[in-house]
Amino acid sequence: MNKYQHSVTFARLKDIKESLPGNLTSFQYMSLLDSFLWKGLQTFYRNYQHFTLNFAAKVVAQQYLSFSLRHTRTDVTELPLHMFNLALTKDEEHLNKLEFNRGIIFSLLQQYLDITDAYVRSQSVPFATLSFEKEFEIQQKMQTILAVDDVQSIYSVHKEIRKHFDDAKKFKGQINEKYVRLAMNAANSTYRKFNHTIDQDDIIMLYLVHLSRAIDRVNINKGVLTTFIQQTLLTAYGTLKKQANEQLESSYDEALEEGIVHSYEESDETHASMQLLVQIAKRFDPDGLVRFELKLPEVLSKDDVATLKLLERKIKKNAI
Repeated sequence: MNKYQHSVTFARLKDIKESLPGNLTSFQYMSLLDSFLWKGLQTFYRNYQHFTLNFAAKVVAQQYLSFSLRHTRTDVTELPLHMFNLALTKDEEHLNKLEFNRGIIFSLLQQYLDITDAYVRSQSVPFATLSFEKEFEIQQKMQTILAVDDVQSIYSVHKEIRKHFDDAKKFKGQINEKYVRLAMNAANSTYRKFNHTIDQDDIIMLYLVHLSRAIDRVNINKGVLTTFIQQTLLTAYGTLKKQANEQLESSYDEALEEGIVHSYEESDETHASMQLLVQIAKRFDPDGLVRFELKLPEVLSKDDVATLKLLERKIKKNAI
């Protein structure tokens, strides 16, 4: 069995201090985060309506075609109606009803800030060093991407969106702080469940990503944030479980050499008994974790061996 490896990352994150004062409900936290994001999205829409409509249409189309995505928190069947009303009336109310995943809004605002940063910097520094040709090139790029004729207003719009974006980003980080211990405890438990076979820092990183994803996706009107985070972390556990199983699998030739796999052709008269033993073991250890540790062989039938050999020939042929 692998030994427990101390993680500096785990120790630091577990001792993180919360910077949010007071003790609000998860509904209040998420409502405040949504207000920051909505102000940024609202400012963007008012200034770049055409761009926003195209962006919204693409997001809605992807979500409607693939129900497994979580681009919005609204009922998928209602999305086309809200999108149609938005395109027809241009009313901000219908944009709000689309209830985009918070991560989608963060991404949109970040994309805008990245596009306009160079121009804003050139306007912020006295006697800017940009050549006329370079500045003209930047302006043309922004006009094309943002579908605007006048770039003069970009400076003030950029500053306003930057403020709302930074407020939202900072507040989301503070919400993360409140739930990071929950994620760290789950990560440490998972590390122990897999007998320390997966790097603890990798587990921590995956759980932090899923924590952030839960904050982006939770519909606070339908459940509590803590519960939704716990459900999302179960998805991370499923990903790691699959990874652990893949790590336990070796190639066919290596398995034969190490005696972990006994082929039908090489098995002796105990084959039938071994096959029965393996079947019983599979019932109690479907993932193969214990069987692997005990080096209990996986008995293969003639068809299994033929399939593996055919696959091996194809791989070698493609490699050549």
